[in-house]
Formats: sequence, C-alpha cells, structure tokens
Amino acid sequence: MCTFLVANVIRDLRGDNKAHRSMLINVSRFTNIQEQVNILVNSYLKDVQSAVKVFGGLEKDKALKNEYIYDLYNAYNSYYKECGFDWENIQCNLHKSIAPVTTVVVNQRSNKSLDYEEYETTGLRVIAIGGLSLSRGLTLEGLMVSYLYRNSKMYDTLMQMGRWFGYRKNYEDLCKIWMTEESITWYEHISEATDELRNEIKKYENSGYTPKDFGLRVRSDINTLLVTARNKMRTASFQEISVSLSGEVIETPSIYEDKSKNINNKAAVDNLLISLKNIDKKPIKPGKSYVYYKNVDKKYILELLNNIEIPLANTFFDVNSIVEFIDGYKGKELEKWDVGFVSGKSERKYNIEDEEIHLIERAFSLENGNKIIRMNGKHNRIGSAGEGKIGLSKEEVNRVHDMHEKEYNGEKKSISQKFYFNSISRNPLLLIYMVDLGNCKPSETEQSKKVKEKYEREDIPLVGFGIGIPSLQHAESKYIRYTTNKIDQMLRSERFYDIGDEE
Repeated sequence: MCTFLVANVIRDLRGDNKAHRSMLINVSRFTNIQEQVNILVNSYLKDVQSAVKVFGGLEKDKALKNEYIYDLYNAYNSYYKECGFDWENIQCNLHKSIAPVTTVVVNQRSNKSLDYEEYETTGLRVIAIGGLSLSRGLTLEGLMVSYLYRNSKMYDTLMQMGRWFGYRKNYEDLCKIWMTEESITWYEHISEATDELRNEIKKYENSGYTPKDFGLRVRSDINTLLVTARNKMRTASFQEISVSLSGEVIETPSIYEDKSKNINNKAAVDNLLISLKNIDKKPIKPGKSYVYYKNVDKKYILELLNNIEIPLANTFFDVNSIVEFIDGYKGKELEKWDVGFVSGKSERKYNIEDEEIHLIERAFSLENGNKIIRMNGKHNRIGSAGEGKIGLSKEEVNRVHDMHEKEYNGEKKSISQKFYFNSISRNPLLLIYMVDLGNCKPSETEQSKKVKEKYEREDIPLVGFGIGIPSLQHAESKYIRYTTNKIDQMLRSERFYDIGDEE
C-alpha cells in the first residue's frame, strides 16, 4: 500500500496529475473475506492519510518519527530511490497526492462500482479489492501495484489474470507486484509456454500450411497446472516428446521457394566460409565428390544455424531444438565439427576458397501453394548414404565397413548414413548442399517450370542442410510434456521415413 501511495506522488511530480491510478488486492474469491480485507485496508489508509496531514509538513527528521510517515519513507527508500525525486520533495507532496485515494470492493454483492468515467477530469485513485470479478475481464485503469495471493491451476485463467501486469508509458518503473514464489514459477512457465506456442504459429505464417496440415501443442511440464478445464480439453491429450539427437542424422529435403530466404541461407553459408578463412581453416578435397573442413569450433555451427530459415515440412530439422541440444550438451563430443560441401553433376559451380564444387541436381515438386520445393530423389531425400563418411579417414571408413560386414554376417547390404555415426567415435558433421533444380514430375504444372527457370536465370542455388551426430556418452534424453491437439496426434502417429533405413 505504501508503494502505491508513494507512486501516486511520483506520478504527480512527473506531471501526470489527471491520470487514473489503481492498486489491486486479490486474496480470495469469497466475498465475505473481501469485505474483511477492505475494512483492514481502509483503516490503514485513513491512518496514513491522517498522519500525512498532521506530520507531512514537518522537517524530515521530525516527520519520520511518525510510524506511518516512516512506512512511506521505507517504501520510497526500498523501491523508488532512483525515481528522480528526493524524499524531501516526495514528503512535501504526500498530502495532496494521497488524500484522494479511496478503497472499493469489486464483487457481485458490492453496491459501489469502479466508475472511471466519473473521474475523467481529475483521475480516480483507488485500491480495488476483489476476486473473480477482477479475474474475468474487468480492466483496472492505470494499474501500478498488485498484491496477489489467489491462484489458479489453469493456464487460461492465469493468462487472464496476467493482464494485470502490463506496463504503461511514464510509469513502467513504478509498477510492483507481490505474489508467492509458487505463483512466480507458474507465471514464468505459462509465459514460456505461450511464447513457444506463438513462435510455432509464426513459423506457419509463410509455409503454405493451413490448420488442417499442422498440429499444435502447448508445453505442460508442470504437473500441477492444467492448460484449461478438463471439460474444455475435448480431443486434446498429453504426450511426452524426446529431445535428443544422439546417433541421429537429419536433413532438409524441403526448401522454401521464396528467393529472399534462399539468398539469406546462402549468405549464412558464405559468412561461415569467411569466418573459417579468418581463422586460417583450409578446405580439404579428397576427391571429386566433396570438400570439407576439419575440427570447426561449434560456435560457428551455432551461428549458421541461428541465421538460416528452414521450412516446417522438415519434420525433424527444427532449428531451435537443434541449437538448444547442441548448446546445452554437457559433454565434449560436440565441441568440434566437420563441415562438408557435397559436389554433384550440375554444370553450375560454387567456390570454396581455392576449391570448387558442382551443384547437386535434384528432381523436385512444388507443395503447399507453391511455397515449398520438395526434393523428389530416392526416398525424397536431399542427401545420400555415402555422405556419412565425409570427415573420416580411410582407416576409419574401412573400420566402419568391417563393423558393418560383421554385424550383417557378410550380407551385401549398403551402409546406411546413420551407421557411419553410430559405429565409431567421430566428430559431428554439418553437410551443406548447393542445389540446382533438375527435372519436374511429368504431372507438374507450368509453375514448376517457371520456378526452375527463375533460379537458373538468376544463378541462385537453393541451399539445403544435413546434420549427423555420433552416439554421445552423456546424452540423456530430455522429455518435454505437451498437451497436443488432434492434428498433432495424427501427425506423430504416422511413421516418418528414417534415414537409417534408406536401403
């Protein structure tokens, strides 16, 4: 209460005299308790107002001998000392600023309502005490201080209540909130869950997907919280999703058709090459099929990943999750990477310092309203199994072949890309594909031909990526609990193609 009263003085001194100011007290949904709280609050407010009227004009030392003046001074000293006004200035204006402050109970039994329009010329200064009525839609104008003990176990209710904590111009530094540690944890969680959901939706904005094509999920790690009331959940269900890339190979067979996004991705690759040149890293070209860099620090990998744009159609290549996994891994196996550039059979070339590669050529189709270019090679992949050996010495490749032959009892079975990462200790591998569009499907429309001609005419390569992670010693699978809708459940029940099974 004292912070609210002092904040009123500061706003007056800032020239914000006619604005509404409110304080919120929400400790119970029971109206009789709200009435009792109001009696205590109003009693204390009257005592402070009387003390300020009698002692506020005295010199500082004498005024502070009064317990109520000292309470106000203590609030100023604890929270508002850097507001731009010294205590003497605050004390001189206490009476004028806090005399108009009143209390009001806001509930269905209350005869007195919050009528801000009645005080349009002077501004209402009020301490509002309530419960459900304050939680469901009522706006407190100029809210500066909140005292919140009531809680809810449902996201949607907490988010409604979270409206109280907005900041406003000219007094954002004056806003204060009192709540329990548990409440702080809950609000922090739903804030993160909401940001994650908002980012998920944002990703679909230019993807060509509709709500029928993608599922939504809301993070629900804290077991004590519910996304909404059980009777509103309908077809939603709980799912635990594993977040681990140990021993996995992932890639991007889908690429944005948008020229600006491909220019951005190529620029990210070009910047990586500049960074490697600046630290005197030299490309290695063992043959015609690829060029690679050895022992690249992971910070350059993270920098590239943070700057590329990947379509959501690449189900397993979620850049944010990949970055979080690499950056958060506690072991040493992800500190140094190999970076490979795959060479193909296109006549178009891409220079890598003193070396060059031919662009790979891929058949393609257009999806999602022509916004996505989908590779139509074997298994709809952008890469191939043999690229798993990039970064390995001849001895290491031979060892992989021997292990594979032993595992499959001499059966002539092609080595999967994942086997190159699961069978021996090695660096993680970032693969970069500069793509030239090849043949369209015979059934493709004229639009596909136009896309192919555009990228040939403007000499812009499409850029794809692949990542291979070796089996990690310290990779504990992290499980995140989500509440998912029906579409998400159906998509996750489908069996996506596994790079480890390409043969």
